[in-house]
Amino acid sequence: MPTRSNKQVVIGSPASAPSASEGSRPSVVKCLDQHGQSWLRVSYHGGTATGSVADLLANESGFFAHLNRQGVLIVTLSARNHVKAEAERALATDQVYVVETSGWQGPHFIRAGEPIPAKLFGVSAIDARSNPKSSGAPRGSFDTWKSEVRRLANEQALPTFVLACALGPLLPRLVPELDDNPGFELFGDTTLGKSVLLKLGASVHGSPSDLVRHWNTTVNGLERPMAEANDSVLLLDEISEYLEGGGPDRRHTLARAMFKLAHGIEKERHDRPAARYRFAFLSSTNVALADVMCGLPPAEAEAIGVRVATIPAAASRYGVFDRLPPGCSTSKAAADEVVRVATEHHGHAARAFTAELERRLATPIGRALLKRRMVRNLNTFRCRAGLASAEDKAAARAGDKFALAYVAAHFARRWGILPLDHVGSRILEVYRRQAAPPKPASAPRTAAEQVQHYVTRWRPKLVDLREGAFPDLDKAALDAAPGFLASRHGNSLYLMLRKAQWDAAFGDAGLVMLRELKAAGRLWTNAGPLQCQAKLRANMPKDRVYAVRLDQT
Repeated sequence: MPTRSNKQVVIGSPASAPSASEGSRPSVVKCLDQHGQSWLRVSYHGGTATGSVADLLANESGFFAHLNRQGVLIVTLSARNHVKAEAERALATDQVYVVETSGWQGPHFIRAGEPIPAKLFGVSAIDARSNPKSSGAPRGSFDTWKSEVRRLANEQALPTFVLACALGPLLPRLVPELDDNPGFELFGDTTLGKSVLLKLGASVHGSPSDLVRHWNTTVNGLERPMAEANDSVLLLDEISEYLEGGGPDRRHTLARAMFKLAHGIEKERHDRPAARYRFAFLSSTNVALADVMCGLPPAEAEAIGVRVATIPAAASRYGVFDRLPPGCSTSKAAADEVVRVATEHHGHAARAFTAELERRLATPIGRALLKRRMVRNLNTFRCRAGLASAEDKAAARAGDKFALAYVAAHFARRWGILPLDHVGSRILEVYRRQAAPPKPASAPRTAAEQVQHYVTRWRPKLVDLREGAFPDLDKAALDAAPGFLASRHGNSLYLMLRKAQWDAAFGDAGLVMLRELKAAGRLWTNAGPLQCQAKLRANMPKDRVYAVRLDQT
């Protein structure tokens, strides 16, 4: 469970002015939560509210405003001073359990936007979630959803996989191998139906219009969606929106975003420990992640490839469908039917799935049997995928992402939630379709090798100045170009990069690389210790660049 403190409790509604005299003192009971953090239970004029001591010390007015939202209004200075005094001197006498995020809390699944039980683990429970966003109440009919899903998705590899992927993160954390945040990207042309699959996956949990998000955010902006998707699925459509504006900088930013999603850890702030969220994330894109990552250091690109599987969305000439479903004459008609079903009938499958899990987690025997079956299905997937004795740990780790969907699909079919045939075979089919990330024979180690690797990646787009023809570029176009090739005295070949391009391509290692290149005699400098001035464009005499001598082959 994510560990975080100093969160505000949100229960009840704003209080009206108390009818009794304001001279009476509030009753204050100090409590300790499961992390050893102190909380106050404040009773006043018939109402009871809770808040953390840390919040009181950090923001007194905010603390009392928070109590007011729960129905306890304390306005007089004497009453507030009494609460503060009790917070400082009183000993904690009660134990409480604080719910800081939706998802699994022991054997109970807490759904976003819904109230928590009065007690958890035998003690009073406090809801400290930060305005949890609800996926909405179930809509339509579960039976209709199941019958239509069978018609539209049975024996269809990608739809089956997406449904299983949506159920996977609902599994409790009983098996360490399945505790990672699996990431998948569906890539292909815009007309294939990638967004349709995201809406189908969303229908497992709730409304597609609420759950399918877009990539128009920042790296830190992902933290709220991550928290709301805890023990669920995070659906992100159109990664191209994240890359708009282009430039090498976007590659590094996207890489950071992918690592953040894979680890599920928010940024640590002040004295509050960083929370970790567990979910699966599924994205759509027109360009494969491996192509976007071209130009990054190979080790970084490969690390992303292990964490995010790239799946071609073109299953056949019918787009994401292997064949046309019954009653559909075209792939567009099939896609429209999927969207209609997801919009009109949703939110039932996840509730049925967690209800079955809660029933089994309620007893030690049930929990042990569930864990045993999870391990058995994990091993079955590994055997069928050829990973049972894999020495390649990266391949085994990548395969375990698909294993989570495999295990969930097995349970969902057995419990009558996912009415599809041969779910394991369909998921294995998607696993075998995935696009393997590029693995260079040997990763460049020296600075010169890394620069040469950059040139190889970007050679078709590098501006060749060796014939003396200079383009007419404004500053924006100059900074957007991936680099320039030039010769010196008609002999040596040089790669010339602007500082912004160099920093984007090589990141924090860039300065060390420049010093290494200078020590090796590969850096042409005439404008400072590391840079030179060279003519790059017709409309300017010279521009400052890093100029690195290349090995001509």
